[in-house]
Amino acid sequence: MERINLANINEKSVREAKSIVYQMARDYSPLIGLDFDKQILPDLANFNFWEVDYLTGSEWGLSIMDAYRCLVDVHRTTQIMGGIKETIDSLRVQGKKEIYAIDAGTGTGVFSIYMAALGVDKIFALELNEKTAELAEKYIASYGLTDKIKVIVGDATKMDIPELHTRPADILVSENLSGGLFAEPQFQIINHLSKFLNLEAPILPFKANLSVGVGYGYWDKVDWNNKTPRIEIAARRVPNITDYLNGVEFASVLSESGMSVPRITNDVTVNAETPANTLLISTFFQINKTGIKYELTPNSAEFLGKTSAIKLPNNAIPQNGKLNVKFNYEAGFSIKNNPDSLTVNGNLITLKDR
Repeated sequence: MERINLANINEKSVREAKSIVYQMARDYSPLIGLDFDKQILPDLANFNFWEVDYLTGSEWGLSIMDAYRCLVDVHRTTQIMGGIKETIDSLRVQGKKEIYAIDAGTGTGVFSIYMAALGVDKIFALELNEKTAELAEKYIASYGLTDKIKVIVGDATKMDIPELHTRPADILVSENLSGGLFAEPQFQIINHLSKFLNLEAPILPFKANLSVGVGYGYWDKVDWNNKTPRIEIAARRVPNITDYLNGVEFASVLSESGMSVPRITNDVTVNAETPANTLLISTFFQINKTGIKYELTPNSAEFLGKTSAIKLPNNAIPQNGKLNVKFNYEAGFSIKNNPDSLTVNGNLITLKDR
């Protein structure tokens, strides 16, 4: 089967690109010993397919299959592609004739390949997982893009990129997205890589809005599918959850060159009709700042975009139909590794990292 024609990526509307994403996933699947049509496509409707594996033995990082899940999540992939295209078009309008880009957490390399298809001159594709990076290099080579895309293995929160010391990059794509901004180093990456960016370089995704609610779910009936039980999972995994989420926004964070890692601090009041045993946190991502806006609304993507369900250590008891929630944590904080960070005292729920 022929590989996808890269010209088609730029010619077709992103909103009509499902066939392109599937073909790119089909092109990649032999690298991990899978048949897309026989083994992947039939399983996409099964929510167990979308469970996060994470990279073992590291503070950060996703597994090879997680990188593949990112690619094959059509809505997520096409929305980010759309935001990238609008941003590249804007840079062209501003008079940028030569564009350098950083793709932090490149995974399969799909967005680096896409940027090359849009005519970006040089892309530095950063990947923490050595095996994933090796496969990305093979995938990129299969499209004949080795000269345009340089894969660099390492931690994007620490690494050096000597080629960008004197010629900074014009755009940073860092799609390390997660509900609540938990367990992903999106802003640690931005903070570190800003030294390799033009001061006004756009960063994608551009904005994250966080909302909170509460609910009651049957955690004892969760099907863990042979995975270790966790304090935090996608809300869809909790059977018969009663959701009182009313979109109470508690934080909004912009991605900007030179920014510090944000600390999420706020006290909010949420509706609750009965005792709650679950904290529900959703995140809205605006991908690009300029042009036609592309976004990921809560639960619109299959992977890493679901409302986070966080099990409370004991029931929160509402007063007058209300619960108070107090936040104080740094973006990237892992609740999974710090279960004592979440406490409940009567009608007060506190989530703090120290």
